[in-house]
Amino acid sequence: MHRRSMAKSPYVLATLLFAPALVGATIGALLPVTLLKEGGPVESATAILLFGLAIAFALRWPRATFGAQWHLPMILLLMCARELDFDKRFLAEGMLQLRLYSGDAPPSHKVLGGLVVVLILWCGWRLLRRDGPVWLTAIRARAGWAWWVLGGGMAVVLAKTIDGAGRKLEPLGIDLPAAVNDGLGQLEEGMELGFASALAIAMILFHCRERTPCRP
Repeated sequence: MHRRSMAKSPYVLATLLFAPALVGATIGALLPVTLLKEGGPVESATAILLFGLAIAFALRWPRATFGAQWHLPMILLLMCARELDFDKRFLAEGMLQLRLYSGDAPPSHKVLGGLVVVLILWCGWRLLRRDGPVWLTAIRARAGWAWWVLGGGMAVVLAKTIDGAGRKLEPLGIDLPAAVNDGLGQLEEGMELGFASALAIAMILFHCRERTPCRP
């Protein structure tokens, strides 16, 4: 089968779709617990990879970085900061927690948190408005980079769904065993690394598409 036909095969696309979550889950299941704990090496590797992708984007597409596409490296930096828990490390409460703004936190904390939230929403709006149509067109064209983005997105959504599962289920009267809750936390860290790795592959494929006949 021709290489381009293989790249657009539904079986290959299905593999791309689930690969980041499966690889991440495998990492979470096989690596020692000490590597997967909060603030451990796997979480640090995810943050470093996201930061490296932001720098790589700026170096490869400097005009876009300081022009119309500034939100793309900014989103990568925001995700890196979130991975390092910067959203709750420097303030009385987490920037994404409602109690920071409704409670007794210092006004300066509320202002800083609010500015970051506005930045996140602004970047998200620009991503949907400017890049959403391009990405959807690439998905329909079965471009490899777009499917890696989709697979990575599925992995991170699943990771955030199982993050703190015990805490989320407690109000429903469901008490998860500590071992299960810890295991889900390990899978979460692995899938977040799978997400960042999928973005790296997507960026490489997009760069390759622009430069050479190795188009996905």
